Amino acid sequence: MQYVNISIVDLALIFIIPPAMMFFLSVIFIAASMRFDNRFRDDLVSYMIRTGKGANFINGAIALFGDNGIQALSCFRLSNWFYKKGINFIADVLRKIGIFITGIDIAPSAEIGGGLEIFHGTGIVIGREVVIGRNNWIFQGVSIGYSGSGCPRIGDNVKMFAGAVLAGDIKVGSNSMIGANVVLTKSVPDNSKVVAPAPVVTRGTVRK
Repeated sequence: MQYVNISIVDLALIFIIPPAMMFFLSVIFIAASMRFDNRFRDDLVSYMIRTGKGANFINGAIALFGDNGIQALSCFRLSNWFYKKGINFIADVLRKIGIFITGIDIAPSAEIGGGLEIFHGTGIVIGREVVIGRNNWIFQGVSIGYSGSGCPRIGDNVKMFAGAVLAGDIKVGSNSMIGANVVLTKSVPDNSKVVAPAPVVTRGTVRK
Protein backbone atom coordinates (compact mmCIF):
# COMPACT_ATOMS: atom_id res chain seq x y z
CA MET A 1 0.00 0.00 0.00
CA GLN A 2 1.34 3.41 -0.94
CA TYR A 3 0.99 6.32 1.46
CA VAL A 4 0.85 9.99 0.60
CA ASN A 5 2.91 12.24 2.82
CA ILE A 6 0.98 15.41 3.74
CA SER A 7 2.81 18.06 5.70
CA ILE A 8 1.39 20.67 8.03
CA VAL A 9 2.10 23.25 5.35
CA ASP A 10 -0.01 21.28 2.87
CA LEU A 11 -2.88 21.11 5.35
CA ALA A 12 -2.62 24.84 5.95
CA LEU A 13 -2.72 25.53 2.23
CA ILE A 14 -5.84 23.39 1.86
CA PHE A 15 -7.89 24.06 5.01
CA ILE A 16 -6.69 27.30 6.61
CA ILE A 17 -5.44 29.80 4.05
CA PRO A 18 -8.49 29.82 1.67
CA PRO A 19 -11.04 30.45 4.47
CA ALA A 20 -8.70 33.02 6.01
CA MET A 21 -8.46 34.82 2.67
CA MET A 22 -12.24 34.76 2.28
CA PHE A 23 -12.65 36.16 5.79
CA PHE A 24 -10.12 38.90 5.03
CA LEU A 25 -11.98 39.80 1.84
CA SER A 26 -15.21 39.87 3.87
CA VAL A 27 -13.65 42.38 6.26
CA ILE A 28 -12.59 44.58 3.33
CA PHE A 29 -16.03 44.35 1.71
CA ILE A 30 -17.89 45.13 4.91
CA ALA A 31 -15.65 48.13 5.61
CA ALA A 32 -16.19 49.44 2.08
CA SER A 33 -19.95 48.95 2.28
CA MET A 34 -20.16 50.87 5.55
CA ARG A 35 -17.90 53.59 4.21
CA PHE A 36 -20.07 54.20 1.16
CA ASP A 37 -23.54 53.62 2.65
CA ASN A 38 -24.44 53.87 6.33
CA ARG A 39 -27.62 51.89 5.68
CA PHE A 40 -25.53 48.73 5.47
CA ARG A 41 -24.70 49.17 9.15
CA ASP A 42 -28.44 49.06 9.86
CA ASP A 43 -28.74 45.89 7.75
CA LEU A 44 -26.03 44.23 9.84
CA VAL A 45 -27.46 45.37 13.17
CA SER A 46 -30.91 43.97 12.26
CA TYR A 47 -29.34 40.67 11.27
CA MET A 48 -27.32 40.45 14.49
CA ILE A 49 -30.27 41.29 16.72
CA ARG A 50 -32.40 38.61 15.04
CA THR A 51 -29.67 35.97 15.29
CA GLY A 52 -28.67 36.91 18.84
CA LYS A 53 -25.12 37.87 17.92
CA GLY A 54 -23.25 40.86 19.25
CA ALA A 55 -23.29 43.91 16.99
CA ASN A 56 -19.58 44.25 16.33
CA PHE A 57 -17.25 44.34 13.35
CA ILE A 58 -16.01 40.73 13.66
CA ASN A 59 -19.53 39.27 13.78
CA GLY A 60 -20.39 41.44 10.80
CA ALA A 61 -17.47 39.99 8.84
CA ILE A 62 -18.52 36.45 9.83
CA ALA A 63 -22.08 37.20 8.66
CA LEU A 64 -20.77 38.51 5.35
CA PHE A 65 -18.66 35.36 5.00
CA GLY A 66 -21.58 32.98 5.57
CA ASP A 67 -24.96 34.61 4.94
CA ASN A 68 -26.09 35.15 1.34
CA GLY A 69 -28.56 37.87 2.34
CA ILE A 70 -25.81 39.99 3.91
CA GLN A 71 -23.57 39.27 0.92
CA ALA A 72 -26.28 40.44 -1.49
CA LEU A 73 -26.92 43.61 0.52
CA SER A 74 -23.22 44.42 0.64
CA CYS A 75 -22.97 44.10 -3.16
CA PHE A 76 -26.13 46.17 -3.58
CA ARG A 77 -25.05 49.00 -1.26
CA LEU A 78 -21.78 49.33 -3.15
CA SER A 79 -23.41 49.06 -6.60
CA ASN A 80 -26.05 51.63 -5.60
CA TRP A 81 -23.31 54.07 -4.55
CA PHE A 82 -21.51 53.71 -7.88
CA TYR A 83 -24.83 54.01 -9.76
CA LYS A 84 -25.57 57.32 -8.05
CA LYS A 85 -22.09 58.54 -9.01
CA GLY A 86 -22.80 57.67 -12.65
CA ILE A 87 -20.23 54.85 -12.73
CA ASN A 88 -22.65 52.33 -14.20
CA PHE A 89 -20.04 49.82 -15.38
CA ILE A 90 -18.78 49.12 -11.84
CA ALA A 91 -22.37 49.14 -10.54
CA ASP A 92 -23.30 46.43 -13.08
CA VAL A 93 -20.20 44.37 -12.27
CA LEU A 94 -21.06 44.42 -8.55
CA ARG A 95 -24.64 43.45 -9.37
CA LYS A 96 -23.42 40.44 -11.37
CA ILE A 97 -21.04 39.44 -8.58
CA GLY A 98 -23.98 39.51 -6.18
CA ILE A 99 -26.09 37.35 -8.48
CA PHE A 100 -23.26 34.85 -9.01
CA ILE A 101 -22.43 34.51 -5.30
CA THR A 102 -25.92 34.63 -3.79
CA GLY A 103 -28.59 33.96 -6.42
CA ILE A 104 -30.19 37.29 -5.44
CA ASP A 105 -30.67 40.02 -8.06
CA ILE A 106 -30.99 43.61 -6.80
CA ALA A 107 -30.84 46.38 -9.41
CA PRO A 108 -28.36 49.17 -8.58
CA SER A 109 -31.06 51.80 -9.22
CA ALA A 110 -33.38 50.44 -6.49
CA GLU A 111 -33.74 52.52 -3.33
CA ILE A 112 -33.79 50.41 -0.16
CA GLY A 113 -33.86 51.73 3.40
CA GLY A 114 -31.62 50.35 6.13
CA GLY A 115 -32.42 47.36 8.28
CA LEU A 116 -33.53 45.07 5.44
CA GLU A 117 -33.46 41.38 6.37
CA ILE A 118 -33.27 38.67 3.72
CA PHE A 119 -34.25 35.12 4.66
CA HIS A 120 -33.17 32.09 2.56
CA GLY A 121 -32.64 34.66 -0.17
CA THR A 122 -32.11 32.56 -3.31
CA GLY A 123 -34.37 33.65 -6.15
CA ILE A 124 -35.19 37.14 -4.87
CA VAL A 125 -35.43 39.78 -7.62
CA ILE A 126 -35.72 43.52 -6.88
CA GLY A 127 -36.02 45.51 -10.09
CA ARG A 128 -34.83 48.93 -11.16
CA GLU A 129 -36.30 52.02 -9.47
CA VAL A 130 -38.16 50.00 -6.85
CA VAL A 131 -38.45 51.93 -3.57
CA ILE A 132 -38.41 49.99 -0.30
CA GLY A 133 -38.57 51.53 3.18
CA ARG A 134 -36.82 50.60 6.40
CA ASN A 135 -36.73 47.42 8.47
CA ASN A 136 -38.46 45.12 5.99
CA TRP A 137 -38.32 41.32 5.66
CA ILE A 138 -38.01 39.53 2.32
CA PHE A 139 -38.11 35.75 1.95
CA GLN A 140 -36.92 33.51 -0.87
CA GLY A 141 -38.37 33.78 -4.35
CA VAL A 142 -39.95 37.22 -3.90
CA SER A 143 -40.09 39.36 -7.07
CA ILE A 144 -40.59 43.13 -6.89
CA GLY A 145 -40.49 45.13 -10.08
CA TYR A 146 -41.75 46.99 -13.09
CA SER A 147 -44.94 46.01 -14.87
CA GLY A 148 -45.93 48.42 -17.61
CA SER A 149 -47.14 51.25 -15.42
CA GLY A 150 -44.27 51.73 -12.99
CA CYS A 151 -42.55 50.20 -9.98
CA PRO A 152 -43.71 49.34 -6.45
CA ARG A 153 -43.14 51.65 -3.48
CA ILE A 154 -43.05 49.75 -0.22
CA GLY A 155 -43.33 51.31 3.23
CA ASP A 156 -41.57 50.42 6.48
CA ASN A 157 -41.79 47.20 8.50
CA VAL A 158 -43.33 45.18 5.68
CA LYS A 159 -42.94 41.39 5.60
CA MET A 160 -42.96 39.72 2.18
CA PHE A 161 -43.08 35.94 2.33
CA ALA A 162 -41.84 33.27 -0.07
CA GLY A 163 -42.87 33.49 -3.72
CA ALA A 164 -44.76 36.78 -3.47
CA VAL A 165 -44.86 38.98 -6.57
CA LEU A 166 -45.29 42.76 -6.27
CA ALA A 167 -45.56 44.41 -9.66
CA GLY A 168 -46.47 47.74 -11.21
CA ASP A 169 -47.09 51.24 -9.93
CA ILE A 170 -48.43 50.26 -6.52
CA LYS A 171 -47.92 51.39 -2.94
CA VAL A 172 -47.69 48.93 -0.06
CA GLY A 173 -48.43 50.59 3.27
CA SER A 174 -46.18 50.29 6.29
CA ASN A 175 -46.58 47.46 8.83
CA SER A 176 -48.18 45.21 6.22
CA MET A 177 -47.77 41.49 5.56
CA ILE A 178 -47.73 40.03 2.05
CA GLY A 179 -48.27 36.28 2.25
CA ALA A 180 -46.59 33.49 0.34
CA ASN A 181 -47.33 33.26 -3.40
CA VAL A 182 -49.45 36.43 -3.45
CA VAL A 183 -49.50 38.29 -6.77
CA LEU A 184 -50.06 41.91 -5.80
CA THR A 185 -50.82 44.47 -8.50
CA LYS A 186 -52.95 46.92 -6.49
CA SER A 187 -52.02 49.31 -3.69
CA VAL A 188 -52.82 48.38 -0.09
CA PRO A 189 -52.97 50.72 2.94
CA ASP A 190 -50.94 50.59 6.15
CA ASN A 191 -51.40 47.56 8.42
CA SER A 192 -52.74 45.34 5.63
CA LYS A 193 -52.58 41.56 5.54
CA VAL A 194 -52.68 40.08 2.04
CA VAL A 195 -52.86 36.30 1.56
CA ALA A 196 -53.21 34.08 -1.48
CA PRO A 197 -56.46 32.17 -1.98
CA ALA A 198 -56.51 28.64 -0.62
CA PRO A 199 -55.64 25.97 -3.19
CA VAL A 200 -58.53 24.11 -4.80
CA VAL A 201 -58.32 20.37 -4.20
CA THR A 202 -60.33 18.12 -6.50
CA ARG A 203 -60.87 14.39 -6.22
CA GLY A 204 -61.13 12.01 -9.09
CA THR A 205 -59.53 9.15 -10.95
CA VAL A 206 -55.95 9.75 -12.02
CA ARG A 207 -55.27 8.49 -15.51
CA LYS A 208 -52.26 6.27 -15.88
